[in-house]
Amino acid sequence: EIPCMLPKWVDEVWRVSNNELVTAVDPRFSIHRCPALLGVTVSVSQLNRADKDLLRRTVEMHGGVYSGVLEMETTTVLVCTSPDGDKYNHAKKWNIPCVTSQWVFD
Repeated sequence: EIPCMLPKWVDEVWRVSNNELVTAVDPRFSIHRCPALLGVTVSVSQLNRADKDLLRRTVEMHGGVYSGVLEMETTTVLVCTSPDGDKYNHAKKWNIPCVTSQWVFD
């Protein structure tokens, strides 16, 4: 497994390697792992309150942004349960991918 790291990882490995012999995969550098949903803004449709809250917490825990509003310029993915509704129709019109909540948890 090759982890995806944030740019700050390079600086940190370089700084530490100036004083001691280390490898780039040393566990102390794991704080610089790139969160799975970094750069992803998620909007939801057709979910109940409890599911929306769970999805919001999960998205934010993995570096993403949860938004209750579907916006053409900022939303990168719409989570919905079925292919219908205003948000779904606008997402398709704006070429925003539509996925089920399982996509977030995978």
